[in-house]
Amino acid sequence: MEYHNLDSKHLPKKYINLQPYVSKYFHLPAKNLMRLENAVRALHIPVIYNFHDAYSDAHYTAEILKRIYNPSIEPCLYDPSHIPIKTKQYRREIDYDKLIKQFEKIYNRKMTKEEQEMIKLAYHMGKTRQFLK
Repeated sequence: MEYHNLDSKHLPKKYINLQPYVSKYFHLPAKNLMRLENAVRALHIPVIYNFHDAYSDAHYTAEILKRIYNPSIEPCLYDPSHIPIKTKQYRREIDYDKLIKQFEKIYNRKMTKEEQEMIKLAYHMGKTRQFLK
């Protein structure tokens, strides 16, 4: 705000982040936030403006709110000076020995080297989410 010489006292004091509420409305996981365009189409809101335009996106956001509103939706206080503190995510190492032992337990036999490599590859491919629909 200071960069543009705008007075922050004219900013709204509250806001509503609709994305988590849209996810809840469609029974999606909390971390699965739906894009504005997808929410508009899923709610059968007529698409009459282009997306990624401030006015149009505000229009669609209002239409979404009208369709999904319930009393549990409450505004949050807006603090333009707030900088969230992100906790450092430590990289976790996969214990491939335990993974292989689990497969050996399931199949009640030792895995060959080739099978072990396939298990590791399949696990890695699943972890990178490359086959999700």
